[in-house]
Amino acid sequence: MRKVMLIHNSVAGMEKRFIRQREDILTYLSKYFDAIEIKSEEELSTDCARRACREGFDSVVAIGGDGTLDAVVAGMAEEEFRPKLCFLPGGTFNLICRMMGLPMNLKRALHRYNFEKTVKMHVGKANDRYFSFILSIGVLSEEIHNVSRKDKKTYGALAYAVNVLKALPAIHTKEILVSSKDLEYHGEVGHLAYILNQNYIYFRDGIFNKEDYSGGLLMLTKDKSVLTALPVLATVLAKQKKMERNTYMIARVDDFDFETPESETEFDLDGDLAGKTPVHVQVLREHLDVYLPKKQGLFAFFGKKS
Repeated sequence: MRKVMLIHNSVAGMEKRFIRQREDILTYLSKYFDAIEIKSEEELSTDCARRACREGFDSVVAIGGDGTLDAVVAGMAEEEFRPKLCFLPGGTFNLICRMMGLPMNLKRALHRYNFEKTVKMHVGKANDRYFSFILSIGVLSEEIHNVSRKDKKTYGALAYAVNVLKALPAIHTKEILVSSKDLEYHGEVGHLAYILNQNYIYFRDGIFNKEDYSGGLLMLTKDKSVLTALPVLATVLAKQKKMERNTYMIARVDDFDFETPESETEFDLDGDLAGKTPVHVQVLREHLDVYLPKKQGLFAFFGKKS
């Protein structure tokens, strides 16, 4: 019997939306699964996902913002058996779902899946916290957390953009040490960002293609402007393993360590503050099987089909 656990965030403004669409969601899932078990955020997404692994569920469908989705990933990451995973949008910005090319409408996003094909997803671990897409430090990531709940609800993703623009004049550099098997860097940095699961995919004629490079892309900007590195980012994604100039460095790496010797610095995982430096980053390569939407947008970031 094919069982699915549906985990949804009832806290972040999702409860009324879920209730309105509950019957449509269950009807659609029943086309592919014999049994559906519903769990809400009140029961802790990490614990629910862990139970789904231990009880042999075929799949887990996670509805929520990036924090909820990462909580589900954390519950599955250390288990021997891991169900197939489906991400659906249910928060303010939903970076992970956007990068998969999903629409932000829950019902439309669900109908993008036929629950047949999966792709392999890397899982990142920073100290004791798991993440799915991005680790960062710097003023811009700090300002994302200063957006009020009221502004999130009223303006959505625009609220984050406004706060980031307001923070640009306040950007400063800090000393950082970064080390990995193939990389050593010591110097001033305005921003550090580590992008996981972009996997260098491009979408052409309905087929995914992937170059088999390292699990993530590390970007350091050596001055106050994060914009200095953006014009060359596409070039690095497409061709080179490393590019370094006076104002930035971009390199593909797997596991690495970084610290800020002058003082502890908070770091961000997928939009949530997750702790302070020093940080050990580990990549669990192709660790989860994630359902592939029938139609992917430009920024879908997973690897090979399975």
